Amino acid sequence: MKRSTHKTATGDAHPRVHIADGFPHVEAADGPVMVIDTYLPRPGLRGAFLAELAEEIHRSGHNGVGGDSRVYRSLDGEAVVVVTEFHSRAEKRRWRGSEAYCAQLQRLRPLLEHALTRTCEPVAANDAPDSTLMRPDRHAGFARESC
Repeated sequence: MKRSTHKTATGDAHPRVHIADGFPHVEAADGPVMVIDTYLPRPGLRGAFLAELAEEIHRSGHNGVGGDSRVYRSLDGEAVVVVTEFHSRAEKRRWRGSEAYCAQLQRLRPLLEHALTRTCEPVAANDAPDSTLMRPDRHAGFARESC
């Protein structure tokens, strides 16, 4: 890994680590993150899992904890995907370390066969190699489905 310094538009320096895929990872920033949870409910329990998950999201929203979540069903009928946006890594750490989150996991765990979690950060167009990541003309084919 190669360390360097990046100056923002305001002139502030931020240390970076350049990783193998060519996209810089900002070490010092505490910007927004998305947590993408993919759940595989036990066979026959997807409806029960979705009902319990909706209650958990409703409960955490009223407690003022947790991030803003969106829930998706896979078209194959197997998985449930939850995308939760946190304003900062610190906010995510507070939520994931809270008693409310641990209790939520305990209530959902019996309904699950498998779960996978990924934490993601935004990638800006000017951070991509050659600034091609966000240019619509370069990735127009990705929006189409093929047979």
